Amino acid sequence: MGQSFPIPPRWLKASQATAYSALSKRRLIQLCVDGEIMGYQDSGDRRGPKGEGVWIFDRVSIDDYHLRQSGHDKNKLVMARLFGEAR
Repeated sequence: MGQSFPIPPRWLKASQATAYSALSKRRLIQLCVDGEIMGYQDSGDRRGPKGEGVWIFDRVSIDDYHLRQSGHDKNKLVMARLFGEAR
């Protein structure tokens, strides 16, 4: 049989997202509110402080945010790789 590779989760709990992104929980929440990344407060999970829902963040949108912040355009990078254009 072939090798199996772990599949990273797409949706991260706040503690995972802060470790993954190197951003604070407060900053991640603000990015969600501003529409920069995808995330939500899971009202079905009341383990958050004061009984409100815990925050869940989308790993892919965090990656996209970091790409935008670095000045790289994800679509341009993909097109350059597909068509062999200079970056």
